[in-house]
Amino acid sequence: MKPPRPFRSPVALLLLLLGLSLGGWSWWAATSPQHRPRWLAAWLGPAADPDDSTLTDISPAAAGRPDSPPAAPSGPMRAAADLRTYDPKALPKGLTSIEGEGGTGLNRAVKKNGVWFPVYSPGPHPGGGPPPLTAIPLSIATGNPPPGKVDQPFSYQAEAIGGSPPYTWSVDLPAEPGPFLFNPPDATLRGTSAVPRHTPFKLTVTDAAGASDSAALTLTIKPAQDLAIATAALDPRSVGLPFTLSFQATGGVPPYTWDSSPHAPGGLPIDSTGLCSGSPLEAGEYPFTLIVIDAQLTRVRRDFLLTVAESVSIATPSALPPAAPGEPYQGTFAAEGGTPPYTWELDSGRLPDPSWELSPEGVLRGRGGPDSQWAEFSLVVTDAAGATFQKTFHLAVSDLLTLVPSREKVGVAWHPARVSQLLAAGGLTASTFRVLRDGRPVYQGTGSNFVDRGLPTGSTPRYTLVALTSDGAAQALAEQETAVLPQTLERAQPGSTGDPYADRVVSFQPLSTNGYGSANLPRNVTGPPDGRSTYAPAYKPGEVLSLHAKPFAGGRIDLEFTDNIVEIAPGEDLTIFENVLFIGGSANQRFMEPAVVSVALFPGEWRALPCDAVPPAAGQALDLRDPFYYARGFAGRNGTTGEDPTNPARSGGDSLDLDAAAADLSWIRYVRIQSTGDQARCDDIGGDLIRHPDDPAFNPLSGKGSSGFDLDAVSAVHY
Repeated sequence: MKPPRPFRSPVALLLLLLGLSLGGWSWWAATSPQHRPRWLAAWLGPAADPDDSTLTDISPAAAGRPDSPPAAPSGPMRAAADLRTYDPKALPKGLTSIEGEGGTGLNRAVKKNGVWFPVYSPGPHPGGGPPPLTAIPLSIATGNPPPGKVDQPFSYQAEAIGGSPPYTWSVDLPAEPGPFLFNPPDATLRGTSAVPRHTPFKLTVTDAAGASDSAALTLTIKPAQDLAIATAALDPRSVGLPFTLSFQATGGVPPYTWDSSPHAPGGLPIDSTGLCSGSPLEAGEYPFTLIVIDAQLTRVRRDFLLTVAESVSIATPSALPPAAPGEPYQGTFAAEGGTPPYTWELDSGRLPDPSWELSPEGVLRGRGGPDSQWAEFSLVVTDAAGATFQKTFHLAVSDLLTLVPSREKVGVAWHPARVSQLLAAGGLTASTFRVLRDGRPVYQGTGSNFVDRGLPTGSTPRYTLVALTSDGAAQALAEQETAVLPQTLERAQPGSTGDPYADRVVSFQPLSTNGYGSANLPRNVTGPPDGRSTYAPAYKPGEVLSLHAKPFAGGRIDLEFTDNIVEIAPGEDLTIFENVLFIGGSANQRFMEPAVVSVALFPGEWRALPCDAVPPAAGQALDLRDPFYYARGFAGRNGTTGEDPTNPARSGGDSLDLDAAAADLSWIRYVRIQSTGDQARCDDIGGDLIRHPDDPAFNPLSGKGSSGFDLDAVSAVHY
């Protein structure tokens, strides 16, 4: 189809200019190009940018809803339009300072206290010029006070945003914690306690216009000894024979409450006092996570394994010897008891790849692939009398030395337990470790990981791991090389370039099959975010993946970085992008579906980021469109601004500091994102149940389809 002829009539042109001078055409042309004829777009040139097509309402499509029309296209607004229509220095009403800025024009957003706020509110407005500034409602912007410790000075400063500063503060603190005083002028709570405390209190802020906001917070002072689970490994049990086991804890503030996940390991429930009793009915190995909660609602988790034996059992340890990449592998599983001969078969899970085979005699054969991976599978052995036993195994296709290249650096790690096992076989222990790069020492210490920096792009450094053993010798344990690839902010080309984004889906566990975006894995969650700007989030099934949510449950996904690392450095380390949208285009009506986050350096060794949900004070309605309800440690509060995903001051999304979860790590390579569901878990600070919105327009708690957290992308900040 040919484009219409250029607009040439002098009279009509004069009328057009008059309309533009009155402002209405200027606003319509600059913000609604989907309704603008091509000739006008061509005639206006740089002053009418397609970015502002996002003025239209954001429909459920923006949240990954498959039955909605596509959102309007967008891109960065041209500078000419920005200068004509928008004030690049304007801030939303209620903000006086910011910590980041991204996007332009209608899509300009600013960051404060971890939340990104649109500067402008789209929608009809009289006259010409820019749309109105967003008016941020008054909100307490700080979560629960971080826990203090007995006999140590405690200080907490509250902060508010929005409304009409200046603010007036008050606190309703029970008389019991007498050593603590609140200073209203600077909103600071200070004191020192000689005893542990877990004291709820009410914090209220009032602005100059008389608006107020209140939050139900908790003052926590922990004892000198941290809460811990004292019970060691469990002894094996027998099918059909009753037993009783009482789990024990130390530290914290008694009394303790116990729980487990799964809730009934091996069919034997654990009650709230930590008592597990019964008669196991089936042989096998049953892993479970034990949780203890003290009187301060502090939670500690520990993994256990309950072994239930019949007349036959599997003697081979769960952790199999690792397979070296590219090398042949063979191992034989061993059973004991029962009536030989034994027959073996794969029960669930997967072997490293389809070429691997398990014979009926229990011989596992294969060849390690070129890439490191972690295989988890369960085997069942059956004896000649028909007795069976099931056990889960883990097999790493890796060398003892783990190398992940990144931007002019390499993440180097070795697993302490695997190294200790190898040395113990020779009767040795390691006092310290040394790592050589191309024959020259680059690390010496007692740790298990570091980042080697300053490596030229295109180089192929070779690393050697050496253990300095108890007999004074230097024992070389592993040697491996890697290629330092050029890095790009686009999607990487395997083997040629790297990128700062998650590269591989390790595991996806939704609540139901065939969910929104599941057919497009892994591409829709790897690579850069597809969200284009504040009012144009990603929404297509090729762009996002729904993890699912329902009451008391949420799905999850585990991702791996393979051509880059996530280095843990001062400040924020990782950004997660979800397709948060503003309902009806309202800058203060955001639709959020929360998720909690864990990270790991070695497979399966997850460290959860502490999360804090702040409910309102008694008598005040819970507002799940307020991002400060999800105060700390959550993903799903912010959409992307469409700018550099590696820069938390420009990118949008939810940027997280990993220090609290991984203090002993210098880098990580695995990320777990767990949709919270509704009331499925409590937060880690106040012990409050985490709520999930249930908006009938989006059906977010159906447990299927497009429900729950919609993952767009994950990006490293330091890489």
